[in-house]
Amino acid sequence: LQHRSPDGAIRYLSQAVMLGRLLSEHEAFESSLCLAWACLLASQAKKALDILEPLLHHLEEAERAPQEGVVHNLLGLALQGEGCVHKAAKSYLRALNRAQEAGDVRNQAVALANLGHLSLKSWTPQPARDHLLQAVQLYAQLQASMETDMELVQVLLWLAQVQVRGSRLASGRVCYEMALLF
Repeated sequence: LQHRSPDGAIRYLSQAVMLGRLLSEHEAFESSLCLAWACLLASQAKKALDILEPLLHHLEEAERAPQEGVVHNLLGLALQGEGCVHKAAKSYLRALNRAQEAGDVRNQAVALANLGHLSLKSWTPQPARDHLLQAVQLYAQLQASMETDMELVQVLLWLAQVQVRGSRLASGRVCYEMALLF
């Protein structure tokens, strides 16, 4: 995945899922999440849905709220990729609720960023702006890392788009400049 070759990764991750099932439930879960992510990166949203929906059902039965939030975020991306905007929004909201219940600030930020991006793509600027601003505030609370910094840059770029579309050019410019700082 780091080499931008999700198709090759899918093949190896499929093998990892089979091996993970032999090792432990945790290994099978983690491998399945990685496989679903690789499918999303390869624009195979339907395949990701086929992986994520059974995972979610299993987690709901086991009452694992933090992991359930992660799956809901990925499920939202897959649903969005399939054009199911309303279902994607519901999934992101469930992810946000699970992250709040667990006190997981990063997953709250991710869920809000996903909601903001979905709103941006749906041409609903006010909800997009609100969700993205909340995501920026949450990312500001997190310990800096390469991964969270890259996520914050993406959120700032989406927020800049919202601002520019809303004729708030100066605010948009500030967002673009902040993104460049990372």
